Amino acid sequence: MYMFYKIKKFIATSITHKLIFRLLLLIISIVIITEGIFAISFREQGIRYALSKANTVAGIVRDGLTSLMVMGVIKDRESYIKRLERVKGVTNIHIVRGEAVDKQFGPGLPTEQPIDNLEKLVLLTGKPIYKIYETPSKVLVRDIIPYKASNKGIVNCLQCHEVQNGQVLGAIDITLDVTDIRYKAFLVMLTTLLIFVGLFGALSYSIFRFSKPYIDMFNKLIKSFGLLQEGRFEEAKIRDSSVLENNEMIDEAGKVVISFNKMIDILHNALNSIHQKAFTLIGYDVMDSGNTIKDTDKIVTELENIYKFKKTIEKDGSKEDIYERLRLILEHYMSLDKFSLYEINYDKMKLIFVNGTDKLWCKDDILKDNSCCRAYRTGADVDSDEFPNVCKCFIKEYNEFQKQEDSLEYYCIPIYLNGHVHNVLQIVYEHYMKDFVNMMIPYIKGYLDEAIPVMESKLLMEKLKEQSIKDQLTGFYNRRYIEEAIDPILNNAKRKGETIGILILDIDHFKEVNDTYGHDAGDLVLKSVAQAIKESIRESDIPIRFGGEEFLVLLTNIKPGESENIAEKIRKNVENKVISLPNKTTLKKTISIGVSEIPTDTDRFWQAVKFADVALYKAKESGRNKVVRYQKDMWQEDEY
Repeated sequence: MYMFYKIKKFIATSITHKLIFRLLLLIISIVIITEGIFAISFREQGIRYALSKANTVAGIVRDGLTSLMVMGVIKDRESYIKRLERVKGVTNIHIVRGEAVDKQFGPGLPTEQPIDNLEKLVLLTGKPIYKIYETPSKVLVRDIIPYKASNKGIVNCLQCHEVQNGQVLGAIDITLDVTDIRYKAFLVMLTTLLIFVGLFGALSYSIFRFSKPYIDMFNKLIKSFGLLQEGRFEEAKIRDSSVLENNEMIDEAGKVVISFNKMIDILHNALNSIHQKAFTLIGYDVMDSGNTIKDTDKIVTELENIYKFKKTIEKDGSKEDIYERLRLILEHYMSLDKFSLYEINYDKMKLIFVNGTDKLWCKDDILKDNSCCRAYRTGADVDSDEFPNVCKCFIKEYNEFQKQEDSLEYYCIPIYLNGHVHNVLQIVYEHYMKDFVNMMIPYIKGYLDEAIPVMESKLLMEKLKEQSIKDQLTGFYNRRYIEEAIDPILNNAKRKGETIGILILDIDHFKEVNDTYGHDAGDLVLKSVAQAIKESIRESDIPIRFGGEEFLVLLTNIKPGESENIAEKIRKNVENKVISLPNKTTLKKTISIGVSEIPTDTDRFWQAVKFADVALYKAKESGRNKVVRYQKDMWQEDEY
């Protein structure tokens, strides 16, 4: 089995070996077929020769016996048969008398009786039978031929024998030696085999000589393909003059080599072009490994990743979704573990996310005063590796220029939206990782460049949406907002089993302000009352300008009955607020408030608003500057 495996491996390692092996199989197949044909042919020829000779001898014996009978010396027939056995190739002749002859002339010699069943069968059927006896050293053919009575021909058997025409008179059993025919066949087959062996040797040598230049070319191509996989295009070209100029190679194979070299040039130029165009699109290059194919694959993959990133964030619903995408890119794709993102909020900085710490990588001052951030203040990248303590807001300061391997470094990137710094991305890393981080900075900026236009679009959409749902005078949400947002608010409260308070507020005698002092004074009164309302409620409560001088306040997650207390607090704050007009006149205004609660009074929002409005009407009716809680007897109708 091992030897078979070694032979198989040897054959598989070379085209020449495969060709010669297939030629050998072909020659062997032809030899087997040819030798088989020769063997069968010689065997059949030997049998035909033996049967033909046997028939000839049988005819001679018959004619001889007839002559002896005519001459009256039939008794000498045994010596006559002995002489015939001396004929070359004849080893035995046995005469068998038939039953009709014995009956007419009496029993013959004891030797003329059948010696076996084959002779008896021939006498019985009148049909010849032959049999072959083969040993390693000899081949014998035994042929038993019947003698039948006939009234045709030179001798009329019926003149002497009292038998019917065609009746068996006897048989002759002749054994012939055809060993020399097998020997001749063996010599012919051996000669044929030697001819094929010589032919195989000549063809194998011719194949080897003919295929050697091509095999050399294939080996060079294999080596060149290996170099191509490593991106070594110039080394991969086949420059061997024996391959390009050898007379044996000025054919299709030579053209293959020339075309292969041209293909390398085309491929190299195409990959360089793809690499350059991808670099132009993403704005940065990947690490140069020296393998053009791998580098091109990496930069195209990077281009694909950035394209997918951009297409994904374009479908995100808000900036916050994009922020989360950036966080995942930094953590999982860039393999960074310490970073943070800030958003500029007027004169403060708002933390969007932070990784690697449960606090901040900067001092808390940055959340109160954005001028503390060097990246925001200068609008340029800040790299702590360039100078120690370059930014005083970083959480850790160094007193020495010589840093330790585990010393923390930072790289801060300002992100511009609509011409202004809107975010600052901070990368924090150990000093020993500076080479890795410097390598990743272009990648990070590439993703930021793709995110910026989308973030600008999201920012604009958020501002437009905010303008559409907010009252520009008071900064409160408008009626459109509550119509869009109330269902999620109610569903959340219902799921948690929370109570929602509804306050309807109306400024008392507001029309007199407009009529007396003008609409500018009226706007100032609205803003002052809105400020008092905002100061009286929690951050989670939702104030809404419901129309004109009317406001609605949505109190979330309160205790049942608490709405009335909050309404009273608002009423007092409005009553105590002094409003200064541009003409140095001061005013004080009061406010009337109607209160209802969900689900205490109803589980339907607009019905609760109606109930609070009914309570507000009662407050107005009973003297104004009051808080009135809705009672069931205030509204008896089904419609609202």
